[in-house]
Amino acid sequence: MKKLPLLSYLCFTALLPLLSCSDDNAKMDGPAPAMHTVKVRYTGAKLDDLGAYVNAGCNQEDGSGPTKNMDTDISGGTAKGTITTYKVLTSKDYYVTLAFKRIKAGNRVPPGAYLKADILVDDVLRKSIRIDNTITPSTLCVMEQATIQHDEW
Repeated sequence: MKKLPLLSYLCFTALLPLLSCSDDNAKMDGPAPAMHTVKVRYTGAKLDDLGAYVNAGCNQEDGSGPTKNMDTDISGGTAKGTITTYKVLTSKDYYVTLAFKRIKAGNRVPPGAYLKADILVDDVLRKSIRIDNTITPSTLCVMEQATIQHDEW
């Protein structure tokens, strides 16, 4: 067996730890979590005095409850708009709730009145929800909800 000169051996052993170390600033947590852009398009007609309401959002990071992206009462006879949502993690559920808060049990929505929302994920229609005079009011009001569950992304 041939012996390495002492200087070559010392240089090699001094450089060995540097060659085996990884970048201390590199993340070792794995790939970034998957995110999706969510938009909610809503339209409605003959909404005067119905208490039209749109609510959209997702659950909080710790799972303790909802984080609202939009929570608004719609005034006026017609509604049309788009809610552009921040990026949503695939580990979260995303929901949209529509309601006519002034239509209580025993009453009906007037014919022709409606509120509709389309949920688009990465600009692809995933779910739609609509309330109109075909929906029977619960004890609180006319209300429907659509959800994209965390396992449906």
